[in-house]
Amino acid sequence: PPMIDFGLRALDITSVNLAHQAPSALSALTRLFQPALRQCPTMVLSRLPEMLRLSLAGIDSNDQNKTMRTLIFYRNLVMWLPVGGALNIESDDNESKGTIQIGEGLMDQ
Repeated sequence: PPMIDFGLRALDITSVNLAHQAPSALSALTRLFQPALRQCPTMVLSRLPEMLRLSLAGIDSNDQNKTMRTLIFYRNLVMWLPVGGALNIESDDNESKGTIQIGEGLMDQ
């Protein structure tokens, strides 16, 4: 969590002194997203709206490096977060082999 918070602070528009760290912060968030999601999903999901809001400024036609790192972050985010509703699976379904599908009510907590 401290590294994710640092990355979000580096992306904040008010952090003029950390503006040069935005590409590195995006790369760090890309690497940390999946492990943090596995360890503490509620922490990551609670920060997700802020991550999306702050990273949107990373799509910059004047900075190809920052744009590519932002798009890689979005790709990684979509790889690990379900998009859309989940399939309804009964709790006694043996075909799931221990996997959990989520999606419906993802942010309802």
